[in-house]
Amino acid sequence: MIRPRRSLIGLAPVLAAAALLIPPVAADAANQRWFINGVVAEAQHSGVIDWGTLSVENHFLGKLQCTTVSSGAVWNEGETGFGATALTTIGACTSEPTPCEGAFLAAEGPLELIKGAPKRGKSSLPWQEEVFREESGEKLRHVKIKEVKLTLVMPCLNLELPFEGTLEPIYRDGDRNGLSPSRLVFQGKGGTTSFLTTKALGTGEEENALHFVGEVAQDGTSVQLITAE
Repeated sequence: MIRPRRSLIGLAPVLAAAALLIPPVAADAANQRWFINGVVAEAQHSGVIDWGTLSVENHFLGKLQCTTVSSGAVWNEGETGFGATALTTIGACTSEPTPCEGAFLAAEGPLELIKGAPKRGKSSLPWQEEVFREESGEKLRHVKIKEVKLTLVMPCLNLELPFEGTLEPIYRDGDRNGLSPSRLVFQGKGGTTSFLTTKALGTGEEENALHFVGEVAQDGTSVQLITAE
């Protein structure tokens, strides 16, 4: 059943993640490390900033294109690179085929009315991140982001829909000369690791999927080149 939107008071499109270890990646993947300007990163956290435009698509709801700006950190522990997102805004969304002014995504559950007053849903924070490379196939690098929970707010439809799952955008290194930053590439419907799901929209997998499409650039906060190897 689709949950009706009660109120938007207090719900802000702010996401965060903390530096927590996650279980080892599957046998068909290999751990990777972060490099900063070509030098292997240390255990000390190094600041990063991400920016770009992402689209989210659903069979019933259509397509929303949103601006995202994030800040956080990367670091290595042994032979494994980890990451954390301290702040992310996903908003200023435009939608098609039906315009929906004020739509956005937030890392909080839908609002609830407690004794007549709106209360924020529980935050999904922290998220957990790790960089790895496929051992088979195209041997692409990915950033695994587990336990992601986002609420899609669409005021035009009076909806607040919770989505959750794991995202694994492809990580593409930037140019060594610094003219092009590294990028996180979300594959969209054709991929297998760029979508979240809900139980609110239907019985089929495709009906409940929220696909992420687009690229987010990443640089060090002091304009360092961040790469994975």
